[in-house]
Amino acid sequence: MKDYCPACLGAGLRSFYLVGRIPVHSVINIGSREEALGFTRGDLRLAVCQECGLIFNQCFDPGQMH
Repeated sequence: MKDYCPACLGAGLRSFYLVGRIPVHSVINIGSREEALGFTRGDLRLAVCQECGLIFNQCFDPGQMH
């Protein structure tokens, strides 16, 4: 989990929304129910940078993307 802003590198972050184990892609059509249930999942933790205002997912892991 990132503890700094990816835009300005500031450390003044405030988490405000958390959802665990959601699909890592939201715009891919899945061919079957079984495939959808087995799809790669990750956590979403939205944070706002108090210094520059960027909102981002602190748990984003580019290694989970296809």
